[in-house]
Amino acid sequence: MNACKYFSLLFLRVINSGNFMKTKKITFAFALGVLFQSSDSRAWDTTAAKFYPLNVGNVYVFVHNDLTFSCTYPTFIRKHKVEITDFVQKQNGKWYYKFNGWWLQWGLQSLSWNYQRIDSNTMNVYGYDSINNSEILLDSLKVGLHESFKCERFNAKEPLGRIDWIDTVSTFGTTRIRKMLQCRNYFIVVSTYFYLLEGIGFTGYSECEAGGGGEFKLRGCIINGILYGDTTLTGINLTNSNTPQQFSLSQNFPNPFNPITKINYSIPTTQTTMLKVFDALGKEIATLVNQKQNAGNYSVDFNTESLPSGIYFYKLEAGDFVETKRMILLK
Repeated sequence: MNACKYFSLLFLRVINSGNFMKTKKITFAFALGVLFQSSDSRAWDTTAAKFYPLNVGNVYVFVHNDLTFSCTYPTFIRKHKVEITDFVQKQNGKWYYKFNGWWLQWGLQSLSWNYQRIDSNTMNVYGYDSINNSEILLDSLKVGLHESFKCERFNAKEPLGRIDWIDTVSTFGTTRIRKMLQCRNYFIVVSTYFYLLEGIGFTGYSECEAGGGGEFKLRGCIINGILYGDTTLTGINLTNSNTPQQFSLSQNFPNPFNPITKINYSIPTTQTTMLKVFDALGKEIATLVNQKQNAGNYSVDFNTESLPSGIYFYKLEAGDFVETKRMILLK
């Protein structure tokens, strides 16, 4: 296969992802980057790539649980969101997908998880260390069952990674292949386990030491524009079991408020429901609800600790019903 034919196939593959018009400049740069980085145009493995889809606009929402009682009893702590927001070239000349979200605040992970790419020759996933202008090996997508690689995802000084098992699971309404990998220091027994899911990618990790630990589990995501699971960040409460007669969106209370307000709404039939918040310029600030819900009366708390004072709007969409109301944040 010559270089021109490879470029065309790669270009078509990204066009078919459904985001071409939005990201055509990014796509062109990515195609050029892979074309000139790869000495073997046949190296790109489409099967392996399914376990780590990278695309601007992809969103992941994780649930953070505390693990106690020999790490078998999870206790919910909070939800976290990660989003791929850009495709950028770094100082080493390579192109990376830029991630924004919760792991920017979690210590050394931020060195290797903020910027990620798949090498087209090896199908290895690399993170960019902006401090040292170097790369860190996160995953090796071609490694088989019980095979090892130098996993640096969790900053191991003597890295050892391995695929412990490969199974099939039913998740997000479909059956998918899942890989469970361990990543640790070579001379330390305690491992951190993480998971890669076909068509979805990284779905979280867990670690346990001396009977306690923590885990991050994927609750929902948006991959190439398709919604899977629940991507809401706030708690949603069903306030009563009475079936409402009509759709309604109530005025938030209190209003004005600081920093938390409550939004109530009702849906008379099972619907895919979206509740979003916008600023005065129409920019989306938060997605409070984005899931299929049964008929009922619901309540959502909106926390605005990180937002400035001002006028905001919240909009409910459920089936053909759409309504928007105004609220005032006064600090």
